Amino acid sequence: MMVERRKAFLAKFGVSWISKPVLVLILLAYAIITYWLLWPYKPTIIKEPIQILNPNKQVAPGDDLVYEIDRVSTVFAGEITRQLINDFVIAYAPVTGIVSVGKTVFKAKLKVPSSADPGKYRMKWMGAYKVNPIRTVYVTAWSEEFEVIK
Repeated sequence: MMVERRKAFLAKFGVSWISKPVLVLILLAYAIITYWLLWPYKPTIIKEPIQILNPNKQVAPGDDLVYEIDRVSTVFAGEITRQLINDFVIAYAPVTGIVSVGKTVFKAKLKVPSSADPGKYRMKWMGAYKVNPIRTVYVTAWSEEFEVIK
């Protein structure tokens, strides 16, 4: 009796033996894409504000801005972009690489252009991480305020 009902249902709605595997594949693809889109990835967590290590938090144009990043990372490759922001933006070329897994604290330098105007600045650190084929996660962190002096 149950088998006859099932056959009648399948015949009524046109579901054939080929439709079942296709339906399973569609549901599987839907589940994977939903996971990729909604999973809360955390490729890098950065302690803010990023510490400026220059004496008195001052730097002259043409000198290095020294900063320290305290972060917890996973194994994702990322593209890092840095900007110095005042009334205008000084953008630096992006850097691509893979960071080590776990907590790291490291120092880095950034050359302040000789054309930078004196004044108060903050550094904006941005990372773009391709976490799966259809999603990129962006992480942004800001530095302490520092001063460019003449």
